[in-house]
Amino acid sequence: MKKKQIIIAAAAVLILLAAAFWYGGDAPGLQGWSLSQDATQSSAGSSQDSSTDSSGPSSSAEPEGDNSASDGASAEGSTSGENTQPAPQEPGSSAQGQNTSDQSTPTPDTSSKPEETTPPTDPQPETPSSSQNTQPEEQATTCSISIVCTTVLDHLDWLTPGKEDILPAGGVMLAATEVEPQEGETVFSLLQRITRENGIPMEASFTPGTGSAYVEGIGNLYEFDCGQRSGWLYFVNGISPGYSCSEYTLKPGDRVEWVYTCDLGQDVGATVAGG
Repeated sequence: MKKKQIIIAAAAVLILLAAAFWYGGDAPGLQGWSLSQDATQSSAGSSQDSSTDSSGPSSSAEPEGDNSASDGASAEGSTSGENTQPAPQEPGSSAQGQNTSDQSTPTPDTSSKPEETTPPTDPQPETPSSSQNTQPEEQATTCSISIVCTTVLDHLDWLTPGKEDILPAGGVMLAATEVEPQEGETVFSLLQRITRENGIPMEASFTPGTGSAYVEGIGNLYEFDCGQRSGWLYFVNGISPGYSCSEYTLKPGDRVEWVYTCDLGQDVGATVAGG
């Protein structure tokens, strides 16, 4: 009786296990077992025990296979997810955005560059106006001449007696006068012309052979009338040339000054006396 009870209990356990395996997806038929085998043959105690032992680890191994499969699936899913993630990164959408931004930036730079180049063109036409203003100043057509003896006023005690009456007021015989020089006219020929036009007496001598002129007196004031170192000198543009007045050819813009000296030109800023 006890053996029957044991056999019945073992059979019930097997039936429960088979039902659990069948509904759980681990039926023996799915693992290569044939369903046509008789259940009675497996009812033996020893075979049932061995089958239970073998089915136990097999069932435990099967879920491990399922887990490994699920793990593999999850791993594949993760790898596929990882592969899909770099995919949007690999297309050059960001690079295209950068290229478009780079293309947009140079356009304002090029627009600003011509603005810098245009302003210097405006002041350029101003230069010819200044040059035009200087051109008429260079094209002088006249020159000036003056005759003064102011140094005599400082040395009246040296003056020849009776010459006081011939001295002009302030020592100016001819104030600076603008004249148009004639072609080839010299300082001496201009003096001849201007004194004749203004009624001022003038006397000169000429060196034989060279023909160079020497002015002895202007306005009745002669050399040595105010000392042994007195006489007439001429300046052109503030400089004493140091040679005969008949050898200096005038040009437009020259300023001629005839000055009486009492000390060989040292009192009037010249070191050479001449006429």
